[in-house]
Amino acid sequence: MEKKVRHQTDKEAEYYRSMVVAQGDEIEILRNNVKELQGQLQGAYRRIGELREALDTEVEQNNERV
Repeated sequence: MEKKVRHQTDKEAEYYRSMVVAQGDEIEILRNNVKELQGQLQGAYRRIGELREALDTEVEQNNERV
C-alpha cells in the first residue's frame, strides 16, 4: 500500500511541476507582451506630441495671416 501511495504522490508532484513550468512560460510571454505594449504606448505619446506641436504651429501661422 505504501508503494502505491508513493507512486500516486510522484504522479501528483510531476503534474504540479508541469503546471508550474507551463505557468512560468505563460508569465514570461505576458511580461514580454507588456514590455512591447509599453513601448508602443510611449511611441504613441511621442507621436501625439509631434502632431500636437505641428497643429499648434499651423494654428499659430493661420492666426498670423488673419
